[in-house]
Amino acid sequence: EPVAKEIALRDVPKDEEQAATWYRKAAEQGDARSQVELGGMYAKGIGVPKNDAKALGWARKAADQGFARGQRLLGDFYAAGTGVPADEEEAAGWFRKAAELGDAEAQLSLGRMYVEGDGGRPWLLKSSGCTSTATVTGPSYGWAASSTSCRHSG
Repeated sequence: EPVAKEIALRDVPKDEEQAATWYRKAAEQGDARSQVELGGMYAKGIGVPKNDAKALGWARKAADQGFARGQRLLGDFYAAGTGVPADEEEAAGWFRKAAELGDAEAQLSLGRMYVEGDGGRPWLLKSSGCTSTATVTGPSYGWAASSTSCRHSG
């Protein structure tokens, strides 16, 4: 069935504006995946005008539902200062929440912050209950966490 789907979609023209319209409809109904997708589209200006405030708002809606990808996206926004002032502690908090739900990219982000010392504050991630080891995988990938674990302190 995946092959049939791939073949069927091969001839469908890409329409980013139409995609944004459908993601918005689903996002407005509370679909967390669509909220994340729409937030990413606003962050990059894909199919919609670039708008950091809207990107942040949609990511927050998904994160507040406990959706790991939304939590990771919100962490990315705090780390980069997208729509908010950059805040490493807030970013780490959102990455930790997503990592605890098993989000591998959030675990990677935590591992990267841990290895880099989070701006000279390695205690930040230690106190969050996460431990990590990391290795350099090459210039195109930078740091990659080979092991990250988080324990929830309830």
